[in-house]
Amino acid sequence: MNKYLLWTSMFILAACSDQNEDLVNWMTETSQQAKTRISKPKEAKLNLQPSYTPPPQPTLNMFDPAKLKVDMQGANAPNPNRPKEILENYPLDELRYVGLIKSTNKSPSAFLQVMVTSIL
Repeated sequence: MNKYLLWTSMFILAACSDQNEDLVNWMTETSQQAKTRISKPKEAKLNLQPSYTPPPQPTLNMFDPAKLKVDMQGANAPNPNRPKEILENYPLDELRYVGLIKSTNKSPSAFLQVMVTSIL
C-alpha cells in the first residue's frame, strides 16, 4: 500500500512540475521585459511667459487744472449768457433715468422722471 501511495505522489509531483515550469518561465520573461521598459521621466520644460510691460502713458495729464483752464477759454468756453434748458432748472438728485425712446428718422431721446421732493 505504501508503494502505491509513494508511486502516486511521485507521479503527481512529476506531472505538476511540467505545468508549473511554463508558468515560471513566463513569469521570469515578463519580469525581465517589465524592468527593461522602464524609462526615466523627461525633464519638465517651463514655458516662460513674456513679462508684462504696460503701455506708455500719455505725457499730458487730461485732469491737469492748467489744461482745463486753457480749454475753458475761447471758442470752447461755455456761454454763461445763454438761456437755460428745461432740465437745468432741476438738481441732478431729483432726476431719474427711466428709459430711451428711439425712432427711425430721429436721434434717440432719453425718458426722464423728475422726483419732486419739496413742495413749492
